[in-house]
Amino acid sequence: MVDRSNLYGQPDIVFKLVLLGNVDVGKTSLFKRITMNKFDDTALEVDSKKIEILVQNKTSVKLLMHDTAGQERFRTLTSSYFRNADGVLVVYDLSQRSSFDDLEDLFYEGSRYCERAMKFLIANKLDLQQERVVKTEEGRHQSEQLGASHFFEVSAKTNENVEELVQTVAYELLQRKKLLFFFFFFFF
Repeated sequence: MVDRSNLYGQPDIVFKLVLLGNVDVGKTSLFKRITMNKFDDTALEVDSKKIEILVQNKTSVKLLMHDTAGQERFRTLTSSYFRNADGVLVVYDLSQRSSFDDLEDLFYEGSRYCERAMKFLIANKLDLQQERVVKTEEGRHQSEQLGASHFFEVSAKTNENVEELVQTVAYELLQRKKLLFFFFFFFF
């Protein structure tokens, strides 16, 4: 488990992440699990929170998380939610087929406002195996079709695979930043 308390030293890297998905897929629960390490399924207004983590126990990184709290349903999201986002976490509920069927539109929405952000596809509610209607293979295939960087199955309720998700997202964004720095340093 990553320590969510303040780490010693000042991190020099901040990544902005936006959670995107249909209403009731568990975005707010996932947001609270990642940022406060607790499960709470009550909805919030649009909220943001910054956490500090160690990536591979050596690099301090801050993740600025934004929860859209279901505003996608009303198409009231504006470019300000996405401006300068480094990553978009597109979430669906593996027990709700309609949330999976809407992924293409959600990826389009995320790409429209932040073309260069890395996209991650997340199947939430892994604890609801008995009600599962979207198979793992379908999620992986859709992830590839949509050009997502990674695919995860998690449970915000039980915390299953959430730490792996956070570490992988932070690591991938860090690697991308290093690659861009290298490219600009040597070629410009």
